[in-house]
Amino acid sequence: VEKGLHRAVDDHEFVVVYQPITDLRTGAVVGFEALVRWEHPEHGLLLPSDFLPIADETGLIVPIADRVLREAVDQLGAWQRRHGRPFAMHENLAARQLDDHGFLDGLQQLLEEAPVRPGDLCLEVTEATLARDVDRSAETLARVRELGVAVAMDDFGTGASSLGLLRRFPVSQLKIDRAVISELVPPAPNGGV
Repeated sequence: VEKGLHRAVDDHEFVVVYQPITDLRTGAVVGFEALVRWEHPEHGLLLPSDFLPIADETGLIVPIADRVLREAVDQLGAWQRRHGRPFAMHENLAARQLDDHGFLDGLQQLLEEAPVRPGDLCLEVTEATLARDVDRSAETLARVRELGVAVAMDDFGTGASSLGLLRRFPVSQLKIDRAVISELVPPAPNGGV
């Protein structure tokens, strides 16, 4: 898989799919979450669970995530022009991106070239990602927010959730994991939440 990942980065075999984010009150699409897939030449379309852990171990997650983010921002700009209204684009942030010294400079450059406003972009991080190095994560995310980009904590409630710890991070949105609320709220028709 590692050899294939190196080739896949060079041959641009990663594709981005978009999950719509809807306003539950109106049913209107208000944004999208960009999700990466690997279009493997022999095995077809692979899900992130099939390759992201190895990409993370090898550091290939950084160029993959950078490419996904750039493509997602370009697609967002195209949709905003086509529909004449703003949408938000959410993108998952890998732990290695937070550790990468070039991440913030690359993000700033992308925003300067982007066809969208910084506030239209939301980077999502998990509790586990933030817990690796709390001080460094908080500092990096504060700089992300200074650039005007929103930050969401994803899958909140799956780890050692702490509202006290949450206050240390400049989070603008909280995505509570489905497992946390599934027993509190009866399921919606057709499996929705």
